[in-house]
Amino acid sequence: MAEYAPNQDIPAVCVFKRFDIAVEITYKPGDIKEFGYISGNRYVSKIVENKESFYEVMVSGKITLFRKGSRFFLEKGLSGIVNLDKSPIEYSDGSGKQTFDGLASFLQYITGGKTGIISEKLNSKKDLVPLVSEYNKKTGESYIVYNQEYTEEMLASESLRSGSNRNKFGVCAGMNIYYLSFSSETSQYLPDPEPEMSVTGGLSYERMISRKNDKLAIKTGLLFLKQNFYSYSESTISSVIYRDDAFFDFTGIKLPVLLQYSFKSGKFSQYVSGGLSYQIFIQKDYSHIREAEYTNHDIEISEDASLAFRQGETSWIIGIGMKMRLVNSINLNITCMNENGQGLFAKEYKPHSGQTSLLVGITF
Repeated sequence: MAEYAPNQDIPAVCVFKRFDIAVEITYKPGDIKEFGYISGNRYVSKIVENKESFYEVMVSGKITLFRKGSRFFLEKGLSGIVNLDKSPIEYSDGSGKQTFDGLASFLQYITGGKTGIISEKLNSKKDLVPLVSEYNKKTGESYIVYNQEYTEEMLASESLRSGSNRNKFGVCAGMNIYYLSFSSETSQYLPDPEPEMSVTGGLSYERMISRKNDKLAIKTGLLFLKQNFYSYSESTISSVIYRDDAFFDFTGIKLPVLLQYSFKSGKFSQYVSGGLSYQIFIQKDYSHIREAEYTNHDIEISEDASLAFRQGETSWIIGIGMKMRLVNSINLNITCMNENGQGLFAKEYKPHSGQTSLLVGITF
């Protein structure tokens, strides 16, 4: 299999592997005559102006059209390759060497008028392929017009076939909403905070599982998250009014591991995912202040930090998202994830957490 990347132009070398885990072999122009991709581009080794390079075959037949960068070349029979961007154009055939002042007059001569009158305003990039194709068709001989435009399915197929696009790295950023609740019936004070929102972001990595299709992938990454919580409650017990303020926060690094399935539709694809996440708390803090007001209006204030944090939090994740190819192998991703986790504090308090994240990212 020849290495393929959707953003490459004419390759300087051909990188080839006989099978997936084989050693890569690099062929330079002259080492091989030609190579190409199924239903796609084809390249041949040619010597032009004493330099051997790979040229892309646009049309093959009685007249063969090549491209190198923005320049076009033509070959008919054994006449040798002709630079169509050179002025004047020199051409040698059985009747000897001839010189043409312009491209239109040269093409009129070499096609023998089979394609009709050729305009002086001919655009090489747009008009050469259909003109040469039309001539080859009218000769009655076999010819091939090589595919120059790939559908999303073809891009994915060729990338997977060569293995060059199985791994995607990216960056992402967005918002995270964190919910926390307790179900313990302990007499110890437990906070009841409102859901908190904060910015999150980090790195992502995605790998296609199979070479047969690009629908199934493993996705992971590293996300940075920092949340601050506040809880206030007031209660009356035996004529004593208790006011509780709790302040706590954490800074964590989250490692999600997801199985992702995609539904393709042109440049767009939708996907669903599910898996596990583990969040390591690299910084955490808890403070509880209790104010007790007695019937004589005396106030007693106490402070503690008795709730113990976990070392980390495990959670289940389900998600949906959309991916759009921007250019070449660069994609825009929008993902929404919901998590159900163990909460921040030790298990004897029976904490439960929920998270909703909306992330926008670029993969390449």
